[in-house]
Amino acid sequence: MPRAGWCRECGAWIWVDTADGCPSGHSPECVSDRYEAQPVEPASVHDAVGDGEPPRFLGRQARWLVWGAVGSVVATAVTVPAAMAFWRPYGLAGAAVVEPVVWLVAEIALGLWLAGRMLIEHPVTPSVADEVA
Repeated sequence: MPRAGWCRECGAWIWVDTADGCPSGHSPECVSDRYEAQPVEPASVHDAVGDGEPPRFLGRQARWLVWGAVGSVVATAVTVPAAMAFWRPYGLAGAAVVEPVVWLVAEIALGLWLAGRMLIEHPVTPSVADEVA
């Protein structure tokens, strides 16, 4: 059964060679979190291509994107009048428009930053299909 592990010198998941080291020549001490990869059938290049529909995971992401956009617009539409009513006695009704927009932009920026960090900190682990290809 093929074995994989994390090479701290390469900074990536790698296939472990017969000596439990990195194929790039790094010693076995540099490789941690070794595991036995489960054999699977390699994916075909033609799987889910040309049928006109995205795979089920991408469809789910698209639905979340739409709901997130709708929720953001509704939340902003509700927040602006409420904020204007709160700030009007102080003569700062104009600030009521800026405040929700600033929060919305900050939330979007935070979401993008977190998504980028997840990709950096959790790289894709190799699969048997990668080794076959």
